[in-house]
Amino acid sequence: MAFKDYITEHGLSLLHPVIRSIFESSSGFSATKAWEDIFTLRRFTRKAAAQFRDHIDVLVVPSTATHWTVKEVDEDPLGRNKILGSFTHFGNLVDLCAVAIPAGTWVNASGSVMPFSITLLAPAGRDEEIMGLAERFMASKE
Repeated sequence: MAFKDYITEHGLSLLHPVIRSIFESSSGFSATKAWEDIFTLRRFTRKAAAQFRDHIDVLVVPSTATHWTVKEVDEDPLGRNKILGSFTHFGNLVDLCAVAIPAGTWVNASGSVMPFSITLLAPAGRDEEIMGLAERFMASKE
């Protein structure tokens, strides 16, 4: 409610341009569409929970799909952020806990050495377990 009060009092003009564009582009959504989306998300959350319960102890994914410069992100912040989270954004939506850990380096097309990390994902509430796994992984690299 505090955010709604802020927008009512100050409008969108004081927001970061990217955040402002999100709010401006969201006009026209209906309550029906919102409920449909909520039910769809809940269905996917239940499916993810079943997969973890029956088949997965921990899911290991790359933390990001690529690396961009600040200038490149500024050119298309929403599009770039969407790609950066290709392997991880879903975790928040389906109620998973996660930890990203450094896993090495790679050389990009320009010959620059870039960092590489992996993200460990598990059901909500298993934070201590995946933190312990992350610590063991980091210790094995020493």
